[in-house]
Amino acid sequence: MKKEIFVTFILLILSFSYAIAQEKTISSEISLEGRGVHLKKNSGKFYEYNGLQDHIVGDITLSYDTEKYSTSLKGENIIADDQFYEIKGSKWGDFKYSIYYNEIPHNYSFGAGSFYVNPGSNNLTYNNLNQWVSRFDYSIKRKDFGGSFDLTLNSPFFFKMDINYLDREGLYPIGAPSGVFRTISPGGSPFGNVIEMPSPIDNITTNINLETGYKAKFLFLSLKGAFSSFNNKDEWLTFRNPYVTSQSLSETISLPPDNKYWRLGFSGMLKLPFDSTLSLTTGYSKLTSEVSLLNTIWTSSLPGPTYSLITLGLNDRTFNGDISYKNISMALTSNPIKSLSSKIYFKYLKKSNDSDEIIYTYSGQSVRNHIFDYKKHNAGLDLGYKFTKDLKAGVGYDYLKVKREREDIPETRDNRFSVYLKYNPFDFLGTNVKYQRLNRSSKFESPGVSSNDPAYIENFVRRFDATDNKQDSIKIGIDLSPIDTLDLSLEFAYKKDNYKETVLGLTDAKRNELIFDTSYEIKGIKLYGFFDYEISKLDQTSRYINPTGTYSFNPYSPPVPNSYNWDVELKYKNYVFGLGFEVPILKNKFSLGAQYDFEKSNGNADFTSQYLTGTLTQDLIDISRYDDYKKHSFSTKIKYTYKGRLDLVIGYIFQKLIYNDAQFDGYQYIMPITGTPNTYLTGAYKDEPYKANVLFLKAIYRF
Repeated sequence: MKKEIFVTFILLILSFSYAIAQEKTISSEISLEGRGVHLKKNSGKFYEYNGLQDHIVGDITLSYDTEKYSTSLKGENIIADDQFYEIKGSKWGDFKYSIYYNEIPHNYSFGAGSFYVNPGSNNLTYNNLNQWVSRFDYSIKRKDFGGSFDLTLNSPFFFKMDINYLDREGLYPIGAPSGVFRTISPGGSPFGNVIEMPSPIDNITTNINLETGYKAKFLFLSLKGAFSSFNNKDEWLTFRNPYVTSQSLSETISLPPDNKYWRLGFSGMLKLPFDSTLSLTTGYSKLTSEVSLLNTIWTSSLPGPTYSLITLGLNDRTFNGDISYKNISMALTSNPIKSLSSKIYFKYLKKSNDSDEIIYTYSGQSVRNHIFDYKKHNAGLDLGYKFTKDLKAGVGYDYLKVKREREDIPETRDNRFSVYLKYNPFDFLGTNVKYQRLNRSSKFESPGVSSNDPAYIENFVRRFDATDNKQDSIKIGIDLSPIDTLDLSLEFAYKKDNYKETVLGLTDAKRNELIFDTSYEIKGIKLYGFFDYEISKLDQTSRYINPTGTYSFNPYSPPVPNSYNWDVELKYKNYVFGLGFEVPILKNKFSLGAQYDFEKSNGNADFTSQYLTGTLTQDLIDISRYDDYKKHSFSTKIKYTYKGRLDLVIGYIFQKLIYNDAQFDGYQYIMPITGTPNTYLTGAYKDEPYKANVLFLKAIYRF
């Protein structure tokens, strides 16, 4: 496929070169780059989104302009894993077009292993649990082909169209729990028995966008339409359960289903007196899908255990998904006097879920899917006033009401207030500060059950996405240029969330960030640097309940061995800094540049509990290495220019990633509990650390 694309592109270049050979206004650039990569450990993280391999790649750009026409061809990383090709052209004032092809790899992990003999299939099977015969990479190849066309014909009317075809193929790691008792250790519970396995990725997405309208100085009208189709070759993944060895038992999980999406929208803008603009946007979109449902599942019972297929008794064997959105927004911006600016806006969004309600019976209970929809009303006002040419201040108010089909919190109201100040007392000094306050109130629905019912604990659980919240945030920025060749900028951000009504759940969240940037240039020498430091903290309270003996679902009750509250404080400290320079050794001939970047993240989880006797003191182990990593990056290059047409560049890149996370300590493909397998892994994300050295030599010729 790559060779065919390359040959086609070369033919286009030759024909293009012949066509423009008669033109005087022409520019082109061609480059050839040889790369040598030495990687101490074959890491998917290093190759996550790039095609840096030991090979020769090329870039090419051809373009020409006349009084009426413009045309260009571009190829980047030709025949590499991240290749890109594009043809663009236009006639001034009449039309423009583009056609492109783009490949982007997404690598997760290399050299994964499994006892399943057919990775990539949607029906995973094995012959022997002790024979790990399969080796494969978790990787997705993304191929995107598309184009666009804009037509105006030198008139206020316009028409736009863009189409793209996206093909994704590969393997992705997923986990699934066992749904039945295990026979690998007779009588064992299915709880915690998880299988990690390769899921096939083979889908195609087609997108079409159309727009037509009218554009003039005082009026803008636009009508937009869009269609998207997602087709997945595999909508089910069936796998043989490795915890059941007494027979060959297969279970099934669902993969993303085929779906279609439509959207129709209108937008307009009208210029009004008093330097005002009225804008309107409205739209309707719909997402549909159709999925055949499984009506039987495996179940098990003790002693034995014994296995059998049970019928769920679905009220409908086909699920029809049907979700639609309606939205409208209006805004009036005005500048009635030179010093005063204002904006008034209103937005409305409604999500309607007309999908099928599926009802079935399991373990003697009736179960149904939850149909979720919501409405949003949003309105606000922003006012700004310029006291002097150096001093401007403003205030804002935003109101948001959300009503949703949700059992715990069906309604929330947000009142957001903001104020800002910009002060530029000198040409070389600029300052700004903004403060924002959010007051969120929610309507909470109690489950209305007795204290002996397990659902009673829901009286105290609050989900942070919708519960009451008091949030304060502030941003401060300073820009300083004491001399023309020196730029300094400093920014500080602080945000605090207080979920005051939460007993069980996220109770507090804080975040601080400091950013510093600088650059300096003297006699062609450029020096630059940056520093970014961020610290965040999350506090969460949970409750342990073992419904035997003496226990309580009430978190305010005294702690006992079978029920008590426990807390975790998650802390993240992240910082990154970089330094670099560019030096002209010989003017317009030799130049040298280098840059060093360092990143560090330090996560920590501190656990505390109401109850600290018995074995619990051993269970509450703080996690000091919680998603910790360090990354060093260094690059340097020397460039030589000959007669302004030929550039020779030699460069070197060094990267080192050190990753530490407690969950990868003592990594085992088979994780046992009391001597029997409890989890089967494949090695996904296991080998993220790496040490890489990249040497490249590049020649660039312009003609």
